[in-house]
Amino acid sequence: MIGFDLILEKIFSEIVLQKALSKSFGISKNSILITDDYVSYQLTDDIKIWCMVNQINGDFLSLCQFFIRDNKIEYNPKVISRRLSYTLNTKCLIPDENINPLTWIMISPDCSEKTVILDSDELDNDRYVVSKI
Repeated sequence: MIGFDLILEKIFSEIVLQKALSKSFGISKNSILITDDYVSYQLTDDIKIWCMVNQINGDFLSLCQFFIRDNKIEYNPKVISRRLSYTLNTKCLIPDENINPLTWIMISPDCSEKTVILDSDELDNDRYVVSKI
């Protein structure tokens, strides 16, 4: 199982997020599990994507932790983020390759990318606030 974090600008219902993931990956909605915490049971093999979503504060409001459970699903955080940003019509943040925890990549619904810098004081308080674009 491999995974990555994605932070969405908006809050979406479980059903909307599940539909967007289904559309983005071409898999059944029944193959996608959305939770707000770790599961205390063994996931069945028919669950291809597990997404743990928590509401946060700041410019971006949903922290999504994706776990890809099927090696046939393309694992590329940028591609996945572009698809979801476009489908959900919202901006998102993903970590960049830089070791600096304040620099992230912001992806817009038109699939454009910008490197942004998060406010360090806000991040210390678990708030994702863009200070520089």
